[in-house]
Amino acid sequence: MTNTRVSSPVSFAVILFAASSSLALGGRAEAQVAEESAAAEESAVTEASDSSGQSTAPEPRRDEGRLRYGGSVATGFGFVTHQTEELTWHVDAHARIGAQLNDYFALYYQASLLVGVTVINGCFGSSSPCSSDVVLLHTSAAVAELTIANGLQISAGPSVVVGGGDAGAVAGAGITGRLAWTFGGMGTGTRQGFSIAAIPNGGWFLTDGGGGFWDLTFALGWDSF
Repeated sequence: MTNTRVSSPVSFAVILFAASSSLALGGRAEAQVAEESAAAEESAVTEASDSSGQSTAPEPRRDEGRLRYGGSVATGFGFVTHQTEELTWHVDAHARIGAQLNDYFALYYQASLLVGVTVINGCFGSSSPCSSDVVLLHTSAAVAELTIANGLQISAGPSVVVGGGDAGAVAGAGITGRLAWTFGGMGTGTRQGFSIAAIPNGGWFLTDGGGGFWDLTFALGWDSF
């Protein structure tokens, strides 16, 4: 009788411990399976996001051919000589489009429209009557550009000029340039940003009356290069 009384509680304890251990191991296994399943789902979502192109990381810039474009507005002074010599204060608009061959060189077309108010020399100490005029010039230029340090742009090229004022219509040929700094050239992705520039421009009229023009403007704009 004594052995039976002693062994029954011991047997019960052993059975209870074994059952508890089985439940604990089962719970741990289920938790591990759940963690592995969550990790697999997160990996699948990440791969799907990458494959759809929605990654937040910017694409590194590659040194290859791409579109070069931009525009600016400017103001400045110059001289127009056609039958009379006139000092011109004017505003300009410029548009640029072409090819950025690599990170250093570009070729593009630049169209400029100059609208100026001219003052005849009689207004500066002469006894002749003082008068003013409005002149309109359009310049089309083929420009080659060098970019240094991802921001400094130096460009120049030949141009064709047409326009006129009270002195009559004019047409000719000339040369235009541009010295600019464009912000935004550093970092990854396409180089683009606001630009500040000095734009010298000049040429010769080949129509009756001859003459020519030159001016210097200071421009604010935006460029992608």
